[in-house]
Amino acid sequence: VRLAGVFTDTAPDAESGCIDDCLAMARATGADGLLAVGGGSVLDSVKLVKLAMYSKVDSVSQLLKSPVKMMQWPEVEHMGVPHISVPTTAGTGAEVTNGAVIYNKGLGIKHLIVSHYLESDIAVLDAHMTTGLPPMLTAATGMDALTHAIETMGHPNTGHFTLAHAETSAKIIMQNLPKVVADGSDLLARQAMLNASAMACNSVVNDFGPSPVHNFAHAFGAVCHIHHGEANGVLLPIVMEEFADFYVPVADRLKGVFGVEGEGRAAVLACAARISALLEEMGHPRDFTRHDIPLSKMPDIVLAIAHDPIAAFLPLPMDLIETVCSRVCNWS
Repeated sequence: VRLAGVFTDTAPDAESGCIDDCLAMARATGADGLLAVGGGSVLDSVKLVKLAMYSKVDSVSQLLKSPVKMMQWPEVEHMGVPHISVPTTAGTGAEVTNGAVIYNKGLGIKHLIVSHYLESDIAVLDAHMTTGLPPMLTAATGMDALTHAIETMGHPNTGHFTLAHAETSAKIIMQNLPKVVADGSDLLARQAMLNASAMACNSVVNDFGPSPVHNFAHAFGAVCHIHHGEANGVLLPIVMEEFADFYVPVADRLKGVFGVEGEGRAAVLACAARISALLEEMGHPRDFTRHDIPLSKMPDIVLAIAHDPIAAFLPLPMDLIETVCSRVCNWS
């Protein structure tokens, strides 16, 4: 076993052009296995490198013909490319999933690719690999994991196995995320966050469905290039407040995670307030003001929301989109 080459130019949001560059290096160096070390963009990019190697294409653009691509056995078989993932953030859980979200720079949209055998052969969850993550990125990636868990809990008919991972991961995150933001060297808390991140994404894979927060987050990432974790962190409490009726059927589940009182809509709003308090405690942004997004971007954001793959599960009402966008962008 030898190291054939190292690629370090992965762009945020797993951008298709850098994936092509990595694919070219893999072929030029004769690489026959893949070791992904990094955050969600790295882990998803390497999945597409593997799929491109298996599919024998020259560019991932040949695999991105529609917003959603789903491949199942026997259309796709074991890819024969040894694949190890080592996450350095506790957020996306991409190390354990058979899906990837890829930003197509040419079209300005994000694609969802789901395929049998796309997941890693081995995922290494080692807290030592996350201790150097700055507090802001620690908070943002943790909010991505929390959003995975809460949105899966928002599906009324989800099963017991899914809920076991979603509810447990959400509780672990609430207990440990403030700890790792305050003290990045806390290995026990860091390991708890890695475990929770993987569990939360397991719940997503088990019951993939309506995810309004991620629908917004993907759009703001594609159009305004806002970090995915930060986007989810800002959007989660605001979407829960403005779209409370979506969460009312599962209010009792959510109350158990956040330790709040009340019934129905009041309980959902109390949960959102608890998330807002968590953001405040960690020094995480509460809106996108620092990105100075002009109102003229609204049509592009709305278009991205409507065309995001997640929108297929639950198209969002226009008044909700405008209200949420106005709040997070601080448009008066």
